[in-house]
Amino acid sequence: MKLFNELAAPFHLKGSDEHGVLLIHGFSGSPGKLRLLGEYLHGKGELTVHAILLRGHGTTPEEMRNASWADWLDDACSGYDELKSQCAKVYVAGFSMGGLLAILTAARREVERLVTIEAALGFRNKLVYAAPLLQHIVKKNRWPDFKQQFPDEAADYLLEYNVGYEEFYMKNVVDILRLNRLAGKILPSVTCPALIIQSRMDESIPASSARHIYDEIGSTNKRILWLERSRHNCTFGPERD
Repeated sequence: MKLFNELAAPFHLKGSDEHGVLLIHGFSGSPGKLRLLGEYLHGKGELTVHAILLRGHGTTPEEMRNASWADWLDDACSGYDELKSQCAKVYVAGFSMGGLLAILTAARREVERLVTIEAALGFRNKLVYAAPLLQHIVKKNRWPDFKQQFPDEAADYLLEYNVGYEEFYMKNVVDILRLNRLAGKILPSVTCPALIIQSRMDESIPASSARHIYDEIGSTNKRILWLERSRHNCTFGPERD
């Protein structure tokens, strides 16, 4: 497998044998987008950090087209199993679509704590819900320009870590919808402590997504951490620390 950028590779930062964190990136992204977060967690708490690369990501959109939601869920659970073989307690954190995979992993494995970051349990763009039809009309779509989202002085520095596809196949948006529905249905069976991180300014995921997770999850130990100044890519935003 040839990666289009070396920062797209999965990474493992060895720390404590007691506590490990599994990081799951989002749709069309890569571990590079979570690299700064991973290094922060590793340095701050001496945690072992394991960031996986979901199937079809990090190479070409055509490779991703051949992957499915089931492949990604299998990757997430396998990532947990690998980390659990090294650490007594495993925390699972997922960004956007990775948040859905984190929820589904927490329902299938013994997760110490769940962290969702801008989890895609809802969408501001309602055309997403029409993807099953649109995939037959519009094969591909493109993301907005990253620099337009982060025009500040840090944009050039952060751009290095914005490792993901510029375009994607609508077929894979249907895969997101499948994960969205599965995660929504399974929330009541997730009982581990949960931290739900959501930006009020997220241009992709509405605040109602976080509230829905909070209301429906089976956890009794749960809270929402609201970000006030970040957009969807909050790991690059002004509140990233």
